[in-house]
Amino acid sequence: MLRNFIEVDLESFVVDTALGLDVYIHRDSDFVLFRAGDLPFTQDHLQHLRESGHERVFIAAGDERQFRDYVEANIGRIVADPHIPTDKKSRIVYRTSTSLMKDLFNDPRSSDRIKRSKKLISHTVDLILSGEEATRQLIAITAHDYYTYSHSVNVTIFALALCERLFGRNGAHDFHKLGYGFLLHDLGKSLIDPDIINKPGTLSSKEWKIMKQHPQFGRDLLGASNESSEEIKTIVLEHHERYEGGGYPTSKGHEEIHAFGRICCVADVFDALTTRRTYRRALPTFEALTVMRDYMKGHFDPEFLREFILLLRE
Repeated sequence: MLRNFIEVDLESFVVDTALGLDVYIHRDSDFVLFRAGDLPFTQDHLQHLRESGHERVFIAAGDERQFRDYVEANIGRIVADPHIPTDKKSRIVYRTSTSLMKDLFNDPRSSDRIKRSKKLISHTVDLILSGEEATRQLIAITAHDYYTYSHSVNVTIFALALCERLFGRNGAHDFHKLGYGFLLHDLGKSLIDPDIINKPGTLSSKEWKIMKQHPQFGRDLLGASNESSEEIKTIVLEHHERYEGGGYPTSKGHEEIHAFGRICCVADVFDALTTRRTYRRALPTFEALTVMRDYMKGHFDPEFLREFILLLRE
């Protein structure tokens, strides 16, 4: 029977609205209807659930898509609610972001999904900029299994945290715009054969040549959507360039690579090393940072890597 229901965070619900889907609680080995979807969900209902010890509630499995749309539509109110603990906001934002990115990678030319991702990342940035605790919670919640869509969200969190450390929370940089660029840095992979993306092991020279086109593919997709600035397109294009040259697609070096491309490179490699693949284990944080510092010399801007190491050690 559990397969027919999905557990959801109670904090995902916005009070004084009709949810549009039925809410259940688990009682005595059974699922009991708590509130019908066409009735308002009030503060009294929320308080009753909390006082009864129901921190999580359930929805029918068939309502999952509708629930995801509901949370996405209300994510701004959830992030702004001072009564919701930071760790729960972080979990809701992370799940909503990865879900939307999965949809976007399935249909990368959808202007609607690109616009939705732009709106959603602005709320993720708001959460990160709300304080150090939110940044720590988001870093802690990053998934450890590699999927392109979850990787995109993880890289956004790491890169924005590094930007905040380097430039300050109240600096001249538009963190919402930066977050959008980091989130879409791998969008071009959506146009590459999944057999190449998910291949367990070394790519052939032909496959590698195709893979190395994904930054340009991503830039082209964003150009066609008219939903991004040149700065964002540059992040997408340059996140695989290496500080001392030899990267792709143009083998730029040093300050020829935009600062945000260099930041994205650090976050991208760190997440790749610390997530599990079918062909290798995930490295612990300390081991991954050691590999980046000692065995990938010339790959990263040394200042940015040093600050990233300090960020994760705090």
